[in-house]
Amino acid sequence: MTTACMQAPVEEITRRCDPLVYSRDSINAESLRYLGFHIVPRFIQPEVVNQFLTKFQRGEGVRPLEHHPTRIACDQTWLQLILDTPSYETLFKSGVFFEGNIAVDLPFIFRKDAKCSNRVHLHNDSDYQMGVYDRYSLFLALTAVNVENGGLQLYPATHQFASLGDCGEIDPNILPDNYPIVEPDMAPGDLLVMHSGVWHKSPPPERQELRLYLELHIKPSTCPTAKFPLYNAPVNPFRNLCDGSEIFVSSREQKILRLYEQLAG
Repeated sequence: MTTACMQAPVEEITRRCDPLVYSRDSINAESLRYLGFHIVPRFIQPEVVNQFLTKFQRGEGVRPLEHHPTRIACDQTWLQLILDTPSYETLFKSGVFFEGNIAVDLPFIFRKDAKCSNRVHLHNDSDYQMGVYDRYSLFLALTAVNVENGGLQLYPATHQFASLGDCGEIDPNILPDNYPIVEPDMAPGDLLVMHSGVWHKSPPPERQELRLYLELHIKPSTCPTAKFPLYNAPVNPFRNLCDGSEIFVSSREQKILRLYEQLAG
């Protein structure tokens, strides 16, 4: 049986999980740093949500990913639509993130419905990514999002454990007893800000209705993997434009892929 080998101030974390603090129009920077997430209600107006939904329903600028049925890649027209939305510009220039020196990646859509109803196991995003550890995902709800339709479940403050040295499904039993879980109940237009190191998962939906997040990933503009710096932000002269297959001669992932190829052959 797995033992709780992680230590954390559970009472303090639970006390800080106050919706009056983590769900409000203005981001409490200290709370965001500690808990690793914040919700901005009514971040964009319904007519802007409808623009995104219409673009998605028409299949404009989107590409399903073969090995990730709930994740859909978006092209640069989606990024431009985001950057043209005043609420995003105000947030990026507020100084809450990286003193305003921000870079973004191309966005993704995460969907669940009757055809895409898989659970997503407990994980963090940081250990799948290259570059700096401190970065965020901005999840814009394009539909109602809650645990009943497969919304995210967050383990607050787990980004403070830093890198786990590997990636994959995390065993929640390594956490102390009574560790809190936050299940955001979001309306269309609400924004979830989540540190990439926060452990999260999503259950299979109980209701077979469409659930959509539009995710924009942000990082410091000085990160070596930064692709699209905003507003003339400074960049790092050290640039990493590679993917993992180009960097390594023999990594753990490459060894596993080769083993699968041998078994299949």
